[in-house]
Amino acid sequence: QVTASWRVLARAPDRLAAASGIALVGLAVSIAAVAAAGAWFAPPYLDVPPPFWMVAIPALDLAASVCALAAALTLTLALVRRYPGDTRTPTEPCRR
Repeated sequence: QVTASWRVLARAPDRLAAASGIALVGLAVSIAAVAAAGAWFAPPYLDVPPPFWMVAIPALDLAASVCALAAALTLTLALVRRYPGDTRTPTEPCRR
């Protein structure tokens, strides 16, 4: 995700807006998956979840936390990384 985001940011006229959109979509998808699994298997437990879900629920939590880390790294790259020939400040809009 970070590599793909880096390539998108290199071509984006407004890096901060592109990074914000990438972070929003990535976090929305991962948190929606965590919320759906948590809502389906919410306490009180009347029945023990199948073994697949006993592994899948913590794996979804881990995936969402790694996605949050990738979103933070993408936003940091958008603010800090300079590209060849780029004379703008990180928050200055593109004038093309």
